[in-house]
Amino acid sequence: MATLKDRQEAMNKVHPFGLPLWKPALYKKSRSIVRKANNALHSSPSSTPELFLNPGNVLWLLLFGWWLSLVTLLLSIITFIFNGRPYSLLLKELSLYLLWPFGKYVERQAEITSTQLDHVSSEEMTGLLSFTKKEQRQSNNLKNIYDLGLRGCVYYALFLLVLAPLLSLVSIICWMAVVSVPMAKLNYILVCHLYQNPLSLRFKSAHSRLSEHSHTTEPYIILLCNYQAIGFQYYKYTLDGINIMFINLIPLVFFVILDDYVLKHHFKESFITASVTIFSLSLVSVIPLSYFIGMSVSSISAQSSMGVGAVINATFGKGVLVEGALIGSLLAGVLLMPGFSMISGGVK
Repeated sequence: MATLKDRQEAMNKVHPFGLPLWKPALYKKSRSIVRKANNALHSSPSSTPELFLNPGNVLWLLLFGWWLSLVTLLLSIITFIFNGRPYSLLLKELSLYLLWPFGKYVERQAEITSTQLDHVSSEEMTGLLSFTKKEQRQSNNLKNIYDLGLRGCVYYALFLLVLAPLLSLVSIICWMAVVSVPMAKLNYILVCHLYQNPLSLRFKSAHSRLSEHSHTTEPYIILLCNYQAIGFQYYKYTLDGINIMFINLIPLVFFVILDDYVLKHHFKESFITASVTIFSLSLVSVIPLSYFIGMSVSSISAQSSMGVGAVINATFGKGVLVEGALIGSLLAGVLLMPGFSMISGGVK
């Protein structure tokens, strides 16, 4: 029979210093907000024709939809001039989709035939194709480039020089806006598929799904179907466990460094290089730095012990900083927090 002393010794081995042992995650944690963002892009097409008019969708039309659609339509005309009718029809459907993508869906043919001028990604290969040798893949790529012809080369030139940069720019803007994360991922996925397998893509309205697919036996896969451009709940969206707010603030850190050390010496009278602007941006850029530094110290302390974390702070930090942190934590824990508790209790 285990005594109290045996239990205490076993507890000390499992939880040294009262802290549980750090263990890495054995599986990838799935957050509800991430699932909502993914489900927003892969909704089920509706059988009833609707416009899905809401402020967020109208804002997409005014900010991005109209000029993206216009540019894509111009590219469609250019490809048609060079005898690229399949690519011209693709870009024409894409222009209508980018103008108002809500309630519409993007589909791709599931069966890849030899007549299609696209590249099959490694993630979409079946088990029967996975044993293909590297030399065969290289020869097939050269053959595909040769089979593209003039119209294919014109399409990829226009795509890489005009369309892909514009869609990537819109994707970055939507990602930085946070509330439009699904539209950022939508544009990114479009860029990938328009590069890999353009001629197998089709852009259809949701209400035409049943009427068209009832007369065809071709297998297809629905890639994208979205109904809303903006969702205010996406401020909780995380990437690898890190909130999107902190990720979006990382470029600001590099911009502040560039602003203070480079731009300030070349544009002395500009508002961007003013001392007030640099100071304000520096305060904001401290937020992601303090967050990631705190996470790193906590991770090191959790994997080792509190003593190792203190040694790291004392070794790589300044003595005055460590001393001030210790004194400040003691004063805050002993005087500040109890004092505020007493004052708030007296006010109540």
